[in-house]
Amino acid sequence: MKNHPFKQAFTILFIIGLSINVSAGTKTWTGNISTDWETAGNWTPSAPGSGDDVIIPTSPIGGRMPTISADYTVKSIMIQAGATLTHNGGVLSSDGGDLDISGTYIISSGTFLSKNTLIVRNGGLVTQSGGTIHMAITIGTNVSVRLTHLS
Repeated sequence: MKNHPFKQAFTILFIIGLSINVSAGTKTWTGNISTDWETAGNWTPSAPGSGDDVIIPTSPIGGRMPTISADYTVKSIMIQAGATLTHNGGVLSSDGGDLDISGTYIISSGTFLSKNTLIVRNGGLVTQSGGTIHMAITIGTNVSVRLTHLS
C-alpha cells in the first residue's frame, strides 16, 4: 500500500481543526477564587480563549467581578446588567464578535481592540479614565466606530 503524504497532512489538519472547534464555546465568569481574569477556577467550564464568547453575569456565583491586567483575546464579551468588567492593563481583543454592555465596563489603562460593534444598551455604562478603546482590527489602522445604544 502506497503512503499518501497529502492524505496524511489533510487528516492531521482536519483533526487539529476539530480540536480547535471543540474547545471554543461560551465561558461564563464565576469569580469563585478571585477577581483575576486569568485564573481558570473563576470560569465555567474553563478560562476563555481566542474563539470563546464570554459572559460576565449579573450575579457571579463567587460574588466577585473580573479585572483584566494582561493581554487576552476572545471572540465576544457580554457584560450583563449589574455586572462590571474592570480593565486596568494589557490589551483585550474581541476578534469576531461584539462588546455588548448592559452593565459597566471600566477602563483605566490598557487597550480594548475590536473590529466589531461596541453596543451600550439602556442602563449600560463605559467609564474611561485612561487607556484606549480602539475599534479597528489593529492599532494604527483606520478606526471604524459603531456605537449603538439599544433599549
